[in-house]
Amino acid sequence: MWRKHLPWQPAPPPAPPPATEVDYLERCWLIWEDASRSLAAFRSATEHALTVRNEEIAGRRPRGRFDELMAAADRRLRADAAQLRDELARVEPHVPAEVAPFDAPSWLTWRPRTDLADGVLLGRLSTAELPDLRIPLVLRLPWRRAVWISQGTMPGDSAAYAWSLATRFLAAAPPGLVGLEVIDAAGLSGAGWLQGFDPGTSARLLGVGVAADLAHVDQV
Repeated sequence: MWRKHLPWQPAPPPAPPPATEVDYLERCWLIWEDASRSLAAFRSATEHALTVRNEEIAGRRPRGRFDELMAAADRRLRADAAQLRDELARVEPHVPAEVAPFDAPSWLTWRPRTDLADGVLLGRLSTAELPDLRIPLVLRLPWRRAVWISQGTMPGDSAAYAWSLATRFLAAAPPGLVGLEVIDAAGLSGAGWLQGFDPGTSARLLGVGVAADLAHVDQV
């Protein structure tokens, strides 16, 4: 019997979350809380299993219970992580650019905002016990405190991260609402190209200006 093969079609995107759900920032916080509770329960179960193993080694318990406890704890943790990953996968395709990865489709359709966004994406949180669960770390706007960026693993990591954060911050605010001031005494940030903007653009985008070497620091 001959069968007609239909052309391959990509899977449809996940359905958007209902309008009655909590916003994305609150959702990320709730997922982080759920993951923290699951991880705490796993670590507590692991400590109990290690106590059982010591008793097995000492001959006070029959062997095998330790392996059963560890397997059960691991199954519970993996199940919780899978549920949280599914929850993120359901909402992440529909979030705006400022809280999305740079390879997300929302950056291709980004347009200047008319109001201040709820927050910006700083990165993702993960732990050794849950390597496949990466929870978005979203900072609510307006910022109430500074963000400290430590040295990265490779040279230039911290500067690249700072630029990505500045990009998200500018994307999250309406044009003209905020400015970007760059002070780079060592000249390692690559910010010198910003000095090539015309005065009008510099006033709207950069605020006071850019100091990309020691000679210009006093002028900022």
